[in-house]
Amino acid sequence: MPQSDFKQVFNLINRKNENMCEESGGVVHCYRCSRETLEQDYLPLLITLNLETSIRVLPRYYLEYDSKRQRCMVLIKGIAGDLDHWVLGDTLLKTFYLVFDLTNSRVGLTTNELTLGPLHEDLLYNPEASRMDFKPYILIGLFVVLALVTVACLIKLLLRAKNSEEESQ
Repeated sequence: MPQSDFKQVFNLINRKNENMCEESGGVVHCYRCSRETLEQDYLPLLITLNLETSIRVLPRYYLEYDSKRQRCMVLIKGIAGDLDHWVLGDTLLKTFYLVFDLTNSRVGLTTNELTLGPLHEDLLYNPEASRMDFKPYILIGLFVVLALVTVACLIKLLLRAKNSEEESQ
């Protein structure tokens, strides 16, 4: 994200230095931080993607607790330069499944039930759009991954068998 936007995010996270955050070498650490009170000490960040869709990023996803040093590292960074856009990386996307709808040229987000439990409408808010059923896409994606793993295992077995034959001759 642009450095000017990051400064605004930093100020939200730091809360007028209440959380004792400081930047050093491009990394931000907050010293008022504990794993147990993370959700109470820090606010969720609301990222608006367009006029209809916003994403709520919970503190457990944008902060990483370091138990040895008893501090949190902020997993969001600002980039200096003429950048005029944000890059939504692991910090944001690890909480969601991305669904690529090639037919309609669009990308969708849905909550990741493995990390968050049941569907979280509080994280992905789009009041105007109709809800799309992503379960068939998820099942197709899992099937494709399973098929690829199976093919890779078969190729490996065939290569082993071929190498064994060559060594025995």
